[in-house]
Amino acid sequence: MPGWDCAPPAGSVTPDRPFVRVEGLIAELGQPPYWLRDFTADLAAKYCVSRT
Repeated sequence: MPGWDCAPPAGSVTPDRPFVRVEGLIAELGQPPYWLRDFTADLAAKYCVSRT
């Protein structure tokens, strides 16, 4: 997928980054799954270093 690289651009790591990324994915999908935002919030709470 274009734009879904593993390493973030320098200076772009913020606590909101997972949510910004998922909104971009939702915009690209025709019919995103209803659970995608909740799934992102769960993962961000557990694994996002900038949110801990």
